[in-house]
Amino acid sequence: MAPLIYFIPKLGAMKKEKFAEFGLEYIAPNPQEGPQQCKCHQGPEEQEGVLFGFPDINNRINLQGIASQATWTKMTDKEVWVGFSEQDKPAPEDLARPLMHMSNPVKFADDNMWQVPILRIGGTDDECYFKKELTKEGSQWVKGRVTKEYAEIFRRACQAWDEFILEEEDVTEGTEMNISGAWDLAIDALALNYRISSDEISALGLWDTEIGTAVFLACIDWPRWLSYIRNLEKKNGEHMNLT
Repeated sequence: MAPLIYFIPKLGAMKKEKFAEFGLEYIAPNPQEGPQQCKCHQGPEEQEGVLFGFPDINNRINLQGIASQATWTKMTDKEVWVGFSEQDKPAPEDLARPLMHMSNPVKFADDNMWQVPILRIGGTDDECYFKKELTKEGSQWVKGRVTKEYAEIFRRACQAWDEFILEEEDVTEGTEMNISGAWDLAIDALALNYRISSDEISALGLWDTEIGTAVFLACIDWPRWLSYIRNLEKKNGEHMNLT
């Protein structure tokens, strides 16, 4: 499948140092790797600028070929357009990061299975698969907190789990589940496995309300917990008020 390509108007060249300036750090497979690029004299809205992108899983990219038939979408709050070929859209493997986290699979609107990282292990007391700090206490090594790079998204996942459990159990006290915040967390989880953001998800038409919610539930590992509860119900002949 063909990869995504990007266009920035009035820019002569896209250097790797400029990714942060344009909020595009996430699209590079390797922070030290620069993109393939070329000048474009008739980009979106007939503007001049630079086309750039990274090869697909088969190390292929045809910037001019994709651009000639691209569907372009202007990214949110950026002077950047993202484009793709309707006849040859990128597949999950074309956008996958070198390191893939422990995941739950979810089928997106493109009929592909995308791997959604598990941010918090369902049914545990705030456990996860992320790396943790190690400290030596006497003769023993002791696991500590989640490492800094994953600490914030893990905190958000734990909070989301608590809010969702309260809602599912019909508890009136506590914080009401924020569905928009849930989808934001789902996007940020997906970005751990793929070089993608809400802009690319929207442009490619990969989500609807049902899929977005499924991704959220996958990232807090709800399917595993629900399966455990259902098996427990069968064993004990009981029914819990969980959907």
